[in-house]
Amino acid sequence: MPSWYGIAAFAGAWAAATLFLPLTCLTVCRSDDWACPLMSWLASASMLLNVFLLGTLDKDSYVRFAIWAGIATVVYVVYGVRLVATGREAQDFPPGGY
Repeated sequence: MPSWYGIAAFAGAWAAATLFLPLTCLTVCRSDDWACPLMSWLASASMLLNVFLLGTLDKDSYVRFAIWAGIATVVYVVYGVRLVATGREAQDFPPGGY
C-alpha cells in the first residue's frame, strides 16, 4: 500500500469535516456590517498548521514550553488570587462596568 494513501484519506476527512462544520453549527447573529470570508476554512487550516508545527518540535522544545506554561500559570493564579483576596478588582472599575 503506497504511503500517500494515509495522507489522501486524512485530507479527505479534513475537507469533509470542514465542509460539514457550517451545516452543524447554528448562527446566532449575522452581521451585515462585518463578515469574515471562508471562516470555517481559515480556522480549520490554522488548526491543521498548528498541529503540524507542534508535531515537528523535538523533546527539548516541549520541555521548554512546559516550563514556560507552568510559570505563566503560576503567575496567573497567584495574581488572580491576590486580586480576589484584596478586593481590588471591585475598586478599580465603576459599579456599572467600564
